[in-house]
Amino acid sequence: MVFALKNIGQTSTHWSTGVSISDTPSRYPVTPLTAKYSISLFQAESYSGFMYSEVEICASNVTDQCLLDNVDPMNPLPYTNKTCYQGVVSRYYIEVETPGDIIAVFQFSKETEVGLSIKNSGHDFVGRNSRKGSLVLRTCNLKDLVRDPRFVPEGCGQDGVSHNIITVRAGINFDEVYHYAETNNVTFISGYANTIRLSGGFVQMGERSILSPVYGLGVNRVVQYKVITLDGICRIANDC
Repeated sequence: MVFALKNIGQTSTHWSTGVSISDTPSRYPVTPLTAKYSISLFQAESYSGFMYSEVEICASNVTDQCLLDNVDPMNPLPYTNKTCYQGVVSRYYIEVETPGDIIAVFQFSKETEVGLSIKNSGHDFVGRNSRKGSLVLRTCNLKDLVRDPRFVPEGCGQDGVSHNIITVRAGINFDEVYHYAETNNVTFISGYANTIRLSGGFVQMGERSILSPVYGLGVNRVVQYKVITLDGICRIANDC
């Protein structure tokens, strides 16, 4: 079994988000991380970005990272002339493109006992989307978004009830699906934070929207799931 792993690398001036910064003590060096640190879309698209600072801070040993100045991220003093490591950010990840990628990774983990974590947009209050030393499945590039006004769930037959649905893959966020729904003149029930990926906790747990009093929770709007369970089987779940 062969995998092409992406290594985010390591130098003497890396910090927990894995971005290399010069240790020249100039005032406010312009770098990708410090200049865009507070931009949620930048964090969501970055493998090493997290939406909640407690994930970057509390989940790591203080000697294993260099924290930015949260008041002034452009301040270079916290990392100047210091050796900064990657904190909880795993060094290796796989860009998931197909269900087969996930199945192969599950088998690899089972055979090697290498731990896994799943990283999408970085919205996880308890930091399960990054484990130091794990092999990370990065799912944010699964971007398919398709509308079907007469969708019949698989296994329900020709006489099954049809639904006006939008099918999304794991990498689609709220902002993308809202714009798509607007273009197609349909109402889509979702949350307010534009960087959250739709197929995660919002439709798998009890997440709600401002329209939930009328249309129910996110999970109530799901017609069909296609998921890969830990036994490596691609499963379809619907009413039928």
